[in-house]
Amino acid sequence: MIRSQLRNAAVGALGDVGAMNEFRTQLRARINDAQAAVSAAWRAGNDDEAHLYAARLAEFLELARRHGVDTGGWVDPAVRAFSQAHT
Repeated sequence: MIRSQLRNAAVGALGDVGAMNEFRTQLRARINDAQAAVSAAWRAGNDDEAHLYAARLAEFLELARRHGVDTGGWVDPAVRAFSQAHT
């Protein structure tokens, strides 16, 4: 469902450039939310929740990679490492 929402954000009357900008904006918002959730769960010591949000973050980062979106600097290196180690 989340992927389809992101794709739908990139489709429509915006044109190619506008659609890609909207896609990047929505994707970055989702990545920020997932990153915050991983951090909060990690700090709270809730490993199961942290792993779930890490998997979601990894999905969003993979989606960005597939669409050529550079996410460098978007995710805290410690959170990225945690996500990669636990997915």
